[in-house]
Amino acid sequence: MSTKLGPTSISLGEIEQWCLESSQSIPESADTPFVASHQIIYDDENENGDIDDDQKNYADTTYKLLGQGFPVLIVSTTNLDRHFHLFGMAVCYNEATQNFRFIFRALQEGLQKLNLEEINPEFLITDCADATRNTFQDVFGEKPMVICWAHMRRKVVKKIESMVKKSKQEDLVNDIESLQLAQK
Repeated sequence: MSTKLGPTSISLGEIEQWCLESSQSIPESADTPFVASHQIIYDDENENGDIDDDQKNYADTTYKLLGQGFPVLIVSTTNLDRHFHLFGMAVCYNEATQNFRFIFRALQEGLQKLNLEEINPEFLITDCADATRNTFQDVFGEKPMVICWAHMRRKVVKKIESMVKKSKQEDLVNDIESLQLAQK
């Protein structure tokens, strides 16, 4: 498979070279991705082998895209038909505030390069992790936060399983899901 898709591993230098090449011009096709902004930071543990406490901020990201164990931060939106639209993604060393700050600001820089109006979201849908929330408010101002349904549902199901008889759990979860879909 590596002959068709290239090697299964990539060096930091190769990533940086690809980012530089992909940020030189804006493609004519709206379906062709390009790099709006990139930053490569190598952050190692400090001399004592400890990581500073302020580096231990967590946010909702995915570890399922890369086999090397690096988190991938994703910035996206959905339309009224619930279709997912990716704005950008960043492969990071960790899930700290500065990584979210970079991706939120890179999004604005990309829109400027396209001569488009910067986004000014009304709210953020998130798991309410400190790193995400603080950075979003730093970049976009004080905005309401909405807890992501999937994250909330997992927490509620876990709590129901610890508090409610097994025979009643499914009905209770179904009732909560019905309430979530209810409209005014």
